Amino acid sequence: MTTPPYLFNTYKRQPVTFVRGRGPWLWDDRGHKYLDFFSGLAVCNLGHAHPGVARAVTQQVKTLLHTSNLYYTGPQQDLARELSRRTFGGRVFFCNSGAEANEGAIKLARRFGAMRPGPRGPRHEIIVFDHAFHGRTLGALSATPQKKYQANFGPLVPGFKVALYGDLASVRAALTPKTCAVLVEPIQGEGGVRVASPAFFAGLAALCRKNKLLLMFDEVQTGLGRTGTLYAYQNRALMPAGVVPDVLTSAKGPRQRVAHRRDPRQKGNRRFAPTRGPRLDVRRRSRALPGRPGGPRRLKPIRPGPGAPRGRSDAPGN
Repeated sequence: MTTPPYLFNTYKRQPVTFVRGRGPWLWDDRGHKYLDFFSGLAVCNLGHAHPGVARAVTQQVKTLLHTSNLYYTGPQQDLARELSRRTFGGRVFFCNSGAEANEGAIKLARRFGAMRPGPRGPRHEIIVFDHAFHGRTLGALSATPQKKYQANFGPLVPGFKVALYGDLASVRAALTPKTCAVLVEPIQGEGGVRVASPAFFAGLAALCRKNKLLLMFDEVQTGLGRTGTLYAYQNRALMPAGVVPDVLTSAKGPRQRVAHRRDPRQKGNRRFAPTRGPRLDVRRRSRALPGRPGGPRRLKPIRPGPGAPRGRSDAPGN
């Protein structure tokens, strides 16, 4: 199968066209059946064509589809309240993707550094880590120090200093009077499922408090139950009890993306920002159906048995 002439060849797509899904199963346009361990890059954690999701989406579309962030809607406020209550309080910003949530976090950090300058003026530098992955938009890509992703997209956005993941001494070495924040994944996903020690995160949190830096957690790949708690920072096997981020970004799962930050006007208050998907149906789906951990990233084709239909989108499912 060659690349369709009207689609940009951005990813190394597999030569298959899916036409239908149900639960963990997918069918292609030739009738072949697949067990889906990929879950749409860990987005469809409740499976395909889940009846509860379908009902919630249908009801919301019949009621109200889109109004933009210029106005309030009930489901949006409901989900924001639940996210705030189930994490560390504060405010929620809804956007459209994990990369966009991280872009929002980068902007929050820059604004924080401008509003709370250092002895040499406004602060704008953000410390990131080797092997990190924060997205493919230009700002998030600039915070992703991997040549295979950054190649041919320069010049990148300046202001990111790279430290070694799990090495507190290298973080100290990357500090300058211009540093305003640290952006880190609780577990590095694209970097090879790398886990830093609880002592590292405890030291990192203390370092941020001492130097008045924002501690920003990218939980796009670790959030929504994937480590056994709603977010990885709440998992005591990974994080000591005192480690709470100032900014948290989240994605995948029940199709939401989030960024969260301490409000400088309110001591102890933080902001949260979910993202992804139509702005209204996302909330209703999330409220009705809590997310489940995604599966391994693999597609396993299962050949249809004798008499199985081919070339149809209504092949019988399990």
